[in-house]
Amino acid sequence: TWCPPCRKMEPVLAELKSTTENYILQKMDAGIELQLMKSLNVSELPTFIVYRDGVETWRKSGLATLSELQTALKK
Repeated sequence: TWCPPCRKMEPVLAELKSTTENYILQKMDAGIELQLMKSLNVSELPTFIVYRDGVETWRKSGLATLSELQTALKK
């Protein structure tokens, strides 16, 4: 990825994925998925969005800690 903050998040996301069950982690390429970014109102990178049963329950733009992401998934 060309986004330095996004690259910085890769180890955190890898650890999240390896320690968290029953969740789907989906990444998108902002350079390709412009329409999706627009429909999700994503204007900063990285942006994290958590959905539960199709409803957005948490969103954060910018860097996030492993703890923040784990807490967001538990909400």
